[in-house]
Amino acid sequence: MGKIFISYRRSDSADATGRIYDRLIRHFSRSQIFKDVDNIPAATNYKAVIMDSMRASNILLLIIGRDWVSSKDEKGNTRLLLPEDPIRILTMTLKSWWRPWKRYSRAKAC
Repeated sequence: MGKIFISYRRSDSADATGRIYDRLIRHFSRSQIFKDVDNIPAATNYKAVIMDSMRASNILLLIIGRDWVSSKDEKGNTRLLLPEDPIRILTMTLKSWWRPWKRYSRAKAC
């Protein structure tokens, strides 16, 4: 199993994400699960750590809470619209990586 990357907004889904994480570590090792609070050391370039961890992951679990889209910063700006917002960075990166799956239909046997 590859790595599992968990993304969430602390302001609206930290509790639920913590419970999901606790359940995941029952089945996978801690080293297989990336969660920012546990995996980003203090005083590091968090953007680089997040990007490197995303690239190394096979599964991205995006937790969308009640205020995920409408979350505001201390100045009242919608966080998702700010270029430095970690969730925006993550979602825009995913958008650039997106490759739709091709559907193949099986030919019916004659």
